[in-house]
Amino acid sequence: MKKSALSIVVLSTMLVACGGGSKSSDTKESGHDKQGAAHDSNSGAVQLQNKEVFVSVFDNSATTVCFGAFKTTAKKEVKGWFTNFEVKGITEAEKVEEIFENVSIKIDVNSLDTKNQGRNAKLLAYFFGKTSSSETITGKVLSFDVKNKSAVLELNFNDVKHPLTFSYDLKGDTLAMNSVLNLEDVNGMEALASINKACEALHKGDDGISKTWSEVNIYLSTVLNMKKD
Repeated sequence: MKKSALSIVVLSTMLVACGGGSKSSDTKESGHDKQGAAHDSNSGAVQLQNKEVFVSVFDNSATTVCFGAFKTTAKKEVKGWFTNFEVKGITEAEKVEEIFENVSIKIDVNSLDTKNQGRNAKLLAYFFGKTSSSETITGKVLSFDVKNKSAVLELNFNDVKHPLTFSYDLKGDTLAMNSVLNLEDVNGMEALASINKACEALHKGDDGISKTWSEVNIYLSTVLNMKKD
């Protein structure tokens, strides 16, 4: 059974688990949430005290779009968040793959927050400013594979449409997704060289070598509200 749902503000890409002020639900060690919800690992359906329920829309305040970039030869991760984004096409359904099957996302690049204003400015000027995605990043869900707990999202970045495979985990009512983007796949090496030069001194490790990695972790996280059918 499906029901139409209003478009909401989610998250990356992106689409985790990064926090950034998100509000995640409490879960017990038994794998059941505080309402006694359990998950059917085969179908992706959610059950509440053996009665089928369907998952409704996201909890916006508990949704994050996060990335982790790497610097120094020791590969130190530095995280950032996009705080302004829009997700369309959410559908209420019993199965997680049906909830997201028509979803698209639009991210406001200028909402970047790395918890450091100087770093924000440099990334916007010397990385995103060197791409065609200096204002927005878009994407859409291509598929959800419940059996393998994976999803494919098509990322539209720097005039390149690139499929990203995410692994996901649904615990209680919290959905966490993560993937790895290689900037080589989205013509991002020029922008990478630009930010590496701008942050050359800051990206030096104990060995004195300055390095910025082409791999970027992508983290998405949200809370699904559950209600009885």
